Amino acid sequence: MGHPGGSTACGLSGQFSSSPAEVADLYDDWADGYDDDVASWGYEVPSLLVARLGAIDRSSPVLDAGCGTGQAGIALRAAGFSDVTGIDYSRASLESARKRQVDAQPVYRSLAHLDLTQPLPFASDSFGAVLSAGVFTYLPDIRSVVLELARVCHPNGRVVFSQRTDLWESRQCEDVLEALRPEVVSLAWSEPQSYLPGHPEYGSDIEIRVVDIAV
Repeated sequence: MGHPGGSTACGLSGQFSSSPAEVADLYDDWADGYDDDVASWGYEVPSLLVARLGAIDRSSPVLDAGCGTGQAGIALRAAGFSDVTGIDYSRASLESARKRQVDAQPVYRSLAHLDLTQPLPFASDSFGAVLSAGVFTYLPDIRSVVLELARVCHPNGRVVFSQRTDLWESRQCEDVLEALRPEVVSLAWSEPQSYLPGHPEYGSDIEIRVVDIAV
């Protein structure tokens, strides 16, 4: 698929219909330049999501679902979370995440190569919270993924993720989430917030909503 970075990153916004294998290829190719690219585009989604976990016990295990190169892991550690598991389908991104350290300690307790479109190999109630930053772009079956993330979360835990505003409409996210209310304690979503303001295909046209689910 080629490297999506550079001055224009042409075609990045249209990758939402790619298969899991194609997405993995995209991020394998991009892993070395990803952090610099998204920083230049003003990407702050991991910090936005972590801010929603204010009431979660910092000693609770947290799952970073679609951890990529580890930016959300850094944000979680900065917020005081010390037991973070990361999963992703890009092996090159996982290798970058494996190298992340805070105070000479690995950011992630463990990392695994897993496909979020498939059932996860974790026991129910394994995590105090699940965070997924910028990943639901590639997960069209929102209901199944949310229910699986909720399954591995503790009772009274949280599932927090972002979704692009254009896909929010086209995938009828509000209707899908409203249908989940009987199966969760509560759910809410934010007004549109900045996603990649410095990217020519996103700017202020494609933003995100942050979804916050108490299970």
